[in-house]
Amino acid sequence: MFLEYFNKLIQNTKLSDERCFKILSYRFNIEHEESTLTEVAQILSICKERVRQLQNHNLENIKNNLKKHEGYNEFEDFIQNKLVVMEQQLIDYFGCESKLFKILLACFGFQKIPHLYVKTIPAWINRKADKSILKTFNYFYKTINQKKYDIFDINDFENQELINIAINLNPNIIKTDNLFQFKTDLISNNNLVYKFLKWKNKICHYNEFINHLENNNRVTNRHNMLSLLNTDKRFSHIGRSGKWGLVEWNLCTKTVKQLTREFFEIHESGTINEIVNYVSQQYKVKKGTVKTYIQSDKQSGKYEIIANSNPIKYGSVPNRTVNV
Repeated sequence: MFLEYFNKLIQNTKLSDERCFKILSYRFNIEHEESTLTEVAQILSICKERVRQLQNHNLENIKNNLKKHEGYNEFEDFIQNKLVVMEQQLIDYFGCESKLFKILLACFGFQKIPHLYVKTIPAWINRKADKSILKTFNYFYKTINQKKYDIFDINDFENQELINIAINLNPNIIKTDNLFQFKTDLISNNNLVYKFLKWKNKICHYNEFINHLENNNRVTNRHNMLSLLNTDKRFSHIGRSGKWGLVEWNLCTKTVKQLTREFFEIHESGTINEIVNYVSQQYKVKKGTVKTYIQSDKQSGKYEIIANSNPIKYGSVPNRTVNV
């Protein structure tokens, strides 16, 4: 077996050169706790650069000896085109777990990916790859760590191939289509509603949100739901209809009455059908509803009858008219 042969090479190093074995052991957590170059240099009373030189020299020797094994080419084919190798991939390949994975991959130019803001599953990155990869991971994990309860769209990030890798490195992230988030039991009611609207991709009544939360074993009611929606700047209410959408959709939030008054600010006069058509650009509205609002505004002094013709004309301040 390739892995068993590799283990023998490590043990041979222990017998042939104790100092070099100590360096590998400290650096790759073989028989000692994993340590930095500086820490190993202090332990062995040599400079850090010398530690690095001895480490690389021994890794190169081990790799050259590995080439003698029949399984070398197959393993090299397995990892040579990978930017990132995850521990589970190695377990699947060898059929077992091993503390030697880290030093084995180091022989092939991989280094372990550090935990960047959030704990990830063990993985290694190819040192020959562009350093921007780690910067991308760093930015990604920093972003989601600062907004742990948000739902993200992968299209909002550059280099989606790397972002997909970063998502797969975190066991607490789940992905559906282009959306990803922390597992449901880790997120708030706000984000369940946000996710619901994202998937529906249309405005919905708050009762639909209540039903959705109840289906996810969340307890809520009308008062709590409206409080949740009103305090979250991602949501936008649609007039007084009880329907809500997302601010990012740039929806109209004016009421029918506000749109009716807006018509007077734009037009000197118009028929009731023209007003209904104007309001209907935002909402489906009945002709009688618009008439009711006009009559209501007339009684409150917003409009006055300026002609008892057929149709009756109403005027608003200063000289705007509407034909009813």
